[in-house]
Amino acid sequence: MTHSPALPRPGIVRRGLLTFALACAAVLSPPVVAADNFSAAPAFDPLYPNPPFLQTNVDEYMVIVWEADRAAIEALLPPGIKPAASNTVGMNHYVVREGAGLAPYEASYVFAEIEGMDDPGGGKARWFLWGLYSPDRAVAALREVMGFAPRLGTTRVTESGKKMRGAGTRDGKEILSSEIMNKGEAAVAGGTLHYGVLRNMPTMMGNATASSELVMHPISWTGRVTMADPVSVKINLPDAHPLKKLEPKKLLYGYSGKDVNFVFGHTKLIEKRQ
Repeated sequence: MTHSPALPRPGIVRRGLLTFALACAAVLSPPVVAADNFSAAPAFDPLYPNPPFLQTNVDEYMVIVWEADRAAIEALLPPGIKPAASNTVGMNHYVVREGAGLAPYEASYVFAEIEGMDDPGGGKARWFLWGLYSPDRAVAALREVMGFAPRLGTTRVTESGKKMRGAGTRDGKEILSSEIMNKGEAAVAGGTLHYGVLRNMPTMMGNATASSELVMHPISWTGRVTMADPVSVKINLPDAHPLKKLEPKKLLYGYSGKDVNFVFGHTKLIEKRQ
């Protein structure tokens, strides 16, 4: 009597075919194209690694700072975090095309300067209030790893002579925009900025906060910085939105950067809150 060879079970066959299909797709599929035709992670790669995240040779970089209503700033900060005595907030636009870990990506966001976390070298601490980032892997990394809470949106920085304009767009609508006028010569500068954030860990079901911790992210940077006169700031959100109440009482200053390099370093735990 002859014995026919044992046939593989259907479940094993299906798993084998799936593994083969995924391997072929990873080889044959082109990189995922993200916002502004950036090339994001190849198919089936991890969505993002852990920090540190390095950003290099950034030429599309600008910041504008203004004085806002103190009560409006306080309403956007968690308990125990106080606005800087100057009541200063700012808007940052930048586009990163080179780097490691997170790049390429782009960002437009609003921050408040705060007390209690300043860098010993003199950098004023900041608190991320609201922003637009792209592509989606950058949004996921900032949320899941670092604890920030950006929305998905694109950024464009344009130059015309000495004028620079930054715009953060979502669903085809400009939400955050600003203009500055560069003045003087660029100077090499660098330092460390401390960004505070309340990092909330959801429950397994995702319907509540399981734990909460106050953390600080040190961001070390270098670049060629040009000071600028502020021209305008626009926050294109409904009047009832709390960010809308931060519109400028007084424009203070701006600056732009070329050859900017910066690193999101390792997180420092300040305190556990829940």
